[in-house]
Amino acid sequence: MEVVRKILGNKWLRVGVLAGLILVFILSLKTNLTNGQITVTTNDQGNSISLIRTEKDKRETVLKTGGSRLSASLPAGTYTVSVHNRVAEARQTVAIKARQESEYNIDLKEPSVVEPVLPTGAYGIADSSSQLQYVDSATGALKRLDQQGLPQSVDSAHSYKSVKWSGDAFGIGQASDGRLYTIKTGVVQELPLPRPYQKGITINYSVDTEKNVYVSIGHEIYLGKEGVNFKKIYTAGSDSPLFTAGKGRLAIQDSVKKPEGESRSGEDSGYESLLVIISGGKRLASREIGASEISWSPDGTYLAVVGDTTNSIYDSSLKQVRTLHGGNFTNLAWLNDNVLLYGVGATLWAYRLDTRQSEVLANMPLFGNVAGVYPSTDGSYVYVSAQKSNDSSDYNLGRIGLTHAARSVPDYVATLGIFFPSHTDQCGFSYINFTRPLILITSWTNTDTCLDAAKEELKADKLPMDKLNIVFDSPYVD
Repeated sequence: MEVVRKILGNKWLRVGVLAGLILVFILSLKTNLTNGQITVTTNDQGNSISLIRTEKDKRETVLKTGGSRLSASLPAGTYTVSVHNRVAEARQTVAIKARQESEYNIDLKEPSVVEPVLPTGAYGIADSSSQLQYVDSATGALKRLDQQGLPQSVDSAHSYKSVKWSGDAFGIGQASDGRLYTIKTGVVQELPLPRPYQKGITINYSVDTEKNVYVSIGHEIYLGKEGVNFKKIYTAGSDSPLFTAGKGRLAIQDSVKKPEGESRSGEDSGYESLLVIISGGKRLASREIGASEISWSPDGTYLAVVGDTTNSIYDSSLKQVRTLHGGNFTNLAWLNDNVLLYGVGATLWAYRLDTRQSEVLANMPLFGNVAGVYPSTDGSYVYVSAQKSNDSSDYNLGRIGLTHAARSVPDYVATLGIFFPSHTDQCGFSYINFTRPLILITSWTNTDTCLDAAKEELKADKLPMDKLNIVFDSPYVD
């Protein structure tokens, strides 16, 4: 009380206290005017919730808590909410608005089991209910798994470095020498180029859902229906342009010369990266964007871009509609017009446009880093090629179920990749799992001996012999 009386009796002390109170009031008022209230809930007390703010390519975790609820008053802006536990994670982009309250619920799902399909690398994949077509990474040969799950040769005369499909009946493949081939219902023919093939000239290509084939020969880009009647539609600044075809549209990552007189640093090449959208030779949009990977949604409405500075989704006029937070995105692939799939290390993610939410579909630390993502035509699976180690030849192929039935993987199937391939002095054992799980035997001497050895191997690994079909590798035709 004595202190209070001294303050009240001293003019300057009274002024100082009053000024302090006014300052506190102003700061409190400013906070109330610029802050918004956010509440995030989730479905498990064992989850953790983080709020991350990204500004000018810098990410900062501003709040983190364990449990099923987070509530805070924060400055208005765009944030990423991350809900995670030991095996799962989901993220959502949220907007905190001044003087407003917002509530979000983000529940975690248990990631799917990766079901092994092949113990070897595969790329250029197209599937239907009756077959799986792929390029064998060990040989470059084009193969297919038939309805019995057995491997058959489609084309072993060429070594393919890539194959791109329009459905499962029409595709374009590029051999290691750069030449292009059409693949129509299993029949392979060389694609006549609009200009004569010349060694040393880079050839790139893409194909859309309507069988329109785009081919670049050096700087020139051509369009032909099913690979015939090519017409030149674009001249690129780069002699090896990156491009990808969407429904009726082509997105081109080009390199163009900067205007004369524009200031440049000492290391500046004088060129700038430009993302260009064209349709039938007509330019629809362009924007200064440097991209390492681009992918159209099936209906040609959205374009996902792994950029030099950010990962984003644009519409067909190159207006940015979503920002994808996080780094090291690889192997973009659209499941449908709303869901984008991508890999981050040994994790497969899915991003939904409608909810702005991304979630982990599968963790694959034992399976390997994502090297290729291929949704099935019926949407029931995502086939994933994975690199098991730094060895460039150590790949395998798996799939992740997206429907309730496809997500149900028996333990004996899920563990095939742990036990196989294996071998004895006289026999080799491997697996194929497409329409049914098969144990494949390679016999270097006596087939009966190898059959007995295979049964012993299954017994030792506690795998059910009555549920696994044992076959010899005679169906291979190379």
